[in-house]
Amino acid sequence: DKRRESSRKWRHAHPEQVRVNTQYRRSREAGVANTLTASQWVAICAAYKGRCAYCGKKVKPTIDHVRPISKGGGTIAFNIVPACRPCNSVKHDGPPPKPVNLVLGI
Repeated sequence: DKRRESSRKWRHAHPEQVRVNTQYRRSREAGVANTLTASQWVAICAAYKGRCAYCGKKVKPTIDHVRPISKGGGTIAFNIVPACRPCNSVKHDGPPPKPVNLVLGI
């Protein structure tokens, strides 16, 4: 019981690491690369100014694999963009929606 409570508190205090750990597990199970760190994820979100890479809305981002894990895309910094839940859900394992280029400011 104490262990469960301690785990809950840690997950609440470290949401970015929880997201990365979840993707590590998915990548490991699929047998693809998984080198993304929590600090890289935070840097990617900062580069997109906390906005969805596809629609540009400022919401709590989810980790989106540009090339899906099911198609061999790994959890590596160059394959990850922040996406809002609706954009990430619409994509499934197909091609991503047309991105808004927030990083370059275009």
